[in-house]
Amino acid sequence: MHVPPVRTLGRLLAALACAVLETPAPAQFGPPDLLRVSVKAPATVAPGKIVQLQVVLNVKQSYHVQADTVKPPYIPAKVTVTAPKGFRVAAPAYPRGKMTKVGSDTLAVFEGAAVVRVPVTVPATATGAQKLTVKVSYQACDATSCFPPSDATATITLKIAASKTPAKRSAATPAAGSAGLVTEAPAPAGGLPPGYQMTKISGFVPADKFIAFLQAGSGSPGGMPGGDALTKLLTANLALALPIVFVVGLALNLTPCVYPIIPITISYFGGQASQSGRKPLVLALFYVLGMAVMYSVLGVVAGLSRGVFGAQLQNPWVLGFFALVMFALALSQFDRPDGRPIWEFQLPAALRNQSGPRSGIAGAVVMGLLVGVVAAPCVGPAVVALLQWVATQGNPFLGFLVFFTLSLGLGAPYVALASVSGSVKRLPRSGEWMVGVKHVFGVVMICMGFYYLQAIIDTIGPHAGTRTLIAVIALSGLWLLFVDKAGMQARFFRLFKRGLGIAAIAGAVALAVPAPAEKIRWQPLTDTSLTAAAADRKVVVIDFTAAWCAQCKELERYTFSDEKVGAAARDIVALRGDMTDTKSPAAQDWTRRYGITGLPTVVRLAPSG
Repeated sequence: MHVPPVRTLGRLLAALACAVLETPAPAQFGPPDLLRVSVKAPATVAPGKIVQLQVVLNVKQSYHVQADTVKPPYIPAKVTVTAPKGFRVAAPAYPRGKMTKVGSDTLAVFEGAAVVRVPVTVPATATGAQKLTVKVSYQACDATSCFPPSDATATITLKIAASKTPAKRSAATPAAGSAGLVTEAPAPAGGLPPGYQMTKISGFVPADKFIAFLQAGSGSPGGMPGGDALTKLLTANLALALPIVFVVGLALNLTPCVYPIIPITISYFGGQASQSGRKPLVLALFYVLGMAVMYSVLGVVAGLSRGVFGAQLQNPWVLGFFALVMFALALSQFDRPDGRPIWEFQLPAALRNQSGPRSGIAGAVVMGLLVGVVAAPCVGPAVVALLQWVATQGNPFLGFLVFFTLSLGLGAPYVALASVSGSVKRLPRSGEWMVGVKHVFGVVMICMGFYYLQAIIDTIGPHAGTRTLIAVIALSGLWLLFVDKAGMQARFFRLFKRGLGIAAIAGAVALAVPAPAEKIRWQPLTDTSLTAAAADRKVVVIDFTAAWCAQCKELERYTFSDEKVGAAARDIVALRGDMTDTKSPAAQDWTRRYGITGLPTVVRLAPSG
C-alpha cells in the first residue's frame, strides 16, 4: 500500500514526540478529558430553604487533580456555581485532599470521586424550574507531569415545589413538653442545614444538665425555669401567675451578675442611713423601687430593640459612667483633716431646699436604678421569656405589670439587706471605729469602680483590665491590714478589718489563678465549618459568647472545663461564635438565624431522626 511520503513523515514525528515526553498522545489543543463533573440535588426543593448541591469530581484513574488548599505556583481546584437572580450561593465545602508526593513537594490532591458540597439558598419567591451552572477550574496531573489548567462544566435544573405554610412556632418559644429555656424550632431561612432540628439553652447550666443537652437536646437550663408552663398560666390566670413571677425574681438573685450588688448595697446604706431623715427601711423600699423601675424599662427596651440583652450595657461610655459613680461614692466615705467628707452625695441645693429630707429617698432611688443596670445582663433570659408572651398580648400595661412583679421579686432581699446595712450606723458606742467602717465601704466601692473599667482597660493590652483589678484588690487588702489605723482600738472591729484584708488578698490570689482549660475543642463558627459538619450528618453544638458576658465565663470555668462534658462532646462538632461586637455583620446574621436574644446561648443542631 502506497503511503504519501509527507503523511508518513508526520506520523513518525508525532510518535517520536510522544515517546520522548512519555505521555499518552494528547489532543492537539488542551489536555485530555481527565475530569468529568456531575451535580446531584434533591428532586424538588422548597422555596426559602437551603439545598445542598453535591458536585462530584470524577478524576480518571492514574491521574489526580490538585486540591483547593495548594499554594502557588500550583493551581488549586475551584468550584463556582452560577445561579439565577435571588439565589444565594455559599462557600463550597471541599473534601480533605490526599497527601501525595509530586516532584520534590508533597501536595493535597483529589483522586477518584471527590464530592464538593455547595449550600444554595432558594429565594422564597422562586417557582418552576431553575437552571444552575457549575464550573470547575482545575489542573490534572499524573505521576510525572501536569497538563495545562482547564475547566469542566455541568448544569442542573432545580424543581421548585409549591410552598407550604408550616405550623408556626417561634424559634425562641419553648416547645411543648420542654423544660426551662430549652427550645426546638424549624430551621429559619438561611439558618440550618436541611434535615436538621435546633434546640438551644440560654443561661448557665451545670455539667450534668449540659451533658443531657449534648446527648439528647434536653435538660433544665439556667434562666427562668418552666417558661412555657408559666406563659400558659399567665394566659389562663394572671392572679395565680404573678406570685410565681415574683418567686422567679427571687431565684434570679443566684445569677453571678447580681453578686456585685451586695457590697454596693452595704456600702451605700452604711454611709447614707445616718445622714437621712428617713428610717433605713424607707430608704430600702425606695432603693428597690429604683431597681424595679430600671428592670421593667430595660426589659421593654430589650424587646422593642430586638437586640442582644445586656450588650448595650457594655458600651465604654456606660461602663465609664458606672465607674465614676462608684469612685464618687467612695470619696464620700473618706474624710478631710477637719472631719468633713471629701465629697457628699446629695441633690442640688435648689431642689434640696424644697425637698428637705427627701434627698435621701432620691439618692436611694438613683442607686436602685444604677444597681438595676449592673445585674441586667444575667437576667436577660427570664426577661426575654416573659417578653415573648407580652408581645403576643399587645398590652403595654400588662407587660409592665409582669416585669414590675419580676423586679420586685429580684429586689425583695435587698429590703432586708439595706435595712441591716443602715442599722450599722445606729449601733451603740459609735466612735473612731465608725470611721473605719466608712473606709471599708470606700475601699469596696473603689474595687467596684475598677470592676466596671475592666473592659475599657483591656483595650490597652490583653487581660490588662483583669490584672489591674487584681492589683487594686490586693493593694486594698494590704492597705486595710497595715496602713489604715481607723477603728483599730476596738478589738472586734480590728479582727473584722484584718480578716477582711486577708480575704481581699486571698481573693486577688484566687483571681490571678488561671481558669481551668476547657475540655471541649471549639472551632470558629463559619459557613464552611457548619456545612462540612452537616455534610457528614454530625451533631453540631454552637456556643455564642462575648467578652462582656459574665455567665459565658461561668459556663467556660465550671461547665466546659468538666472532664465528663469533654467526653460527651468528643464526637460532636463544637463551634463558637464571638458576639462581643453585636453590631458586626456576623453577629447580626447569627442573631437573625438562631433567634438569639440573650447571652450565653448554646445551640444544638441535630439531624432529624
